[in-house]
Amino acid sequence: MRIAYFDCFSGISGDMTVGALLDAGADFDALKAGLDSLGVEGYTISAEKIVKKGVTATKFRVNVAGQQGHSHDHGHGHSHSHSHEHTHAHEHEHKHAHHHEHGHTHEHEHTHEHAHAHAHHHEHGHSHEHKHEHGHKHEHHHHHQPHRHLRHVVEIIDAGDLPQPVKDGAKATFRILAEAEASVHGMSIESVHFHEVGAVDSIVDTVGAHLALHLLGVEAVYASNVHAGSGTVKCAHGIMPVPAPATARLLQGIPAYGGDVAGELTTPTGAALLKSLARGFGTCPTMIAEAIGYGAGDRELPDRANVLRVQIGQAAEVAGGAPLETVSIVEANIDDMTGELIPDLIAALLAAGAKDAFVAPIIGKKGRPAYVATALCAPEASRRIAETMLRNSTSIGARIRSEERLVSDRAMTSVETAYGPIAVKVASLGGARLNASPEFESCRAAAEKNGVPVKTVYLAALAAAHSLES
Repeated sequence: MRIAYFDCFSGISGDMTVGALLDAGADFDALKAGLDSLGVEGYTISAEKIVKKGVTATKFRVNVAGQQGHSHDHGHGHSHSHSHEHTHAHEHEHKHAHHHEHGHTHEHEHTHEHAHAHAHHHEHGHSHEHKHEHGHKHEHHHHHQPHRHLRHVVEIIDAGDLPQPVKDGAKATFRILAEAEASVHGMSIESVHFHEVGAVDSIVDTVGAHLALHLLGVEAVYASNVHAGSGTVKCAHGIMPVPAPATARLLQGIPAYGGDVAGELTTPTGAALLKSLARGFGTCPTMIAEAIGYGAGDRELPDRANVLRVQIGQAAEVAGGAPLETVSIVEANIDDMTGELIPDLIAALLAAGAKDAFVAPIIGKKGRPAYVATALCAPEASRRIAETMLRNSTSIGARIRSEERLVSDRAMTSVETAYGPIAVKVASLGGARLNASPEFESCRAAAEKNGVPVKTVYLAALAAAHSLES
């Protein structure tokens, strides 16, 4: 299996991700063609080699018309102080001013009913090339970009000439990003705006990252623990610690640390990409690296190269075949719920995205009979699964922990029996077949059609599946 491992020792952003993948060999022209097919106007992209503390890396830039090379950056682009003031006149007043500690302040007054996600798409890696005296007001004359809701972004992605996995992955990342914004602003996901220029940066970086992974043939993504940065950031309602609210929300379920570098090193788009892509976090899985790439940020860090490293290659066979996968375990003890509700709880957990869910009887305090409900899920889904567990049970608390698991390779096939074709799931490890399991619903449908017991069809399918091994 071809995997990618991102080393986020200097954080991660959307543009650094694309830069690292281009540096590792993704074709720039193919990437540009895919992005052009989205039909988004008013921007250009570029990639160039630069050196960061002795490390040669690729700098990926999204240049939006009227932006003068200005890429909204959370701490990786500049240190001078100036302010941007945009005023829009609509119906209800909202004021969004996300003031960052590095001194670059975006202050927008809007008078309409939707929140804007503008300040949460400022990426590490783009440069700020304003031709003016520091501290003086100036105005941006942008090529007009419409304010976009999530549904608009989804429509743009769906309209592109892109492989379906790229479309699905990019839409999932944007939904995760919108969910974080909605949570921070206390509103529905449909009400979140992706503000003008920031939306273009995020669309290009998000789709570009998924497309570059596809071009490189990557089947699974893993990442190190994430360096989020440290210090504080000035927001509309006061000073907040790094990571800023949206980034903090996105990093839930992901192992992250502050470190001693002042400022934001991980941006919302970078965090959203990790949340939607990474199967596990921690040390690099055993792999045979075939390509290594570095994506550059713009800021010079005091003690390290401001780069994101990616290694791409084949996962080596570990314990018989597959790398370990990190999963979250969500559990709750239940001592006051009638048993008739247990099947609905399990169904709700599976519907919410749990990989598995089950309930076991236990003896609680004071000898009370009780249950422990358990769900396995991807780390990024742990909060959602825990909330589902609380909503669908009488428990008032749920525990979340991370564990590693070894997962066999699975494949679906079909075998011929006297009762018709039956779907069978085949599990293997390191190329060796372990188990074959007929799918129950397929067996039941064939049994009803032929008027025989389900177990008769099951045994016939199992025998046919075993005959495939020889």
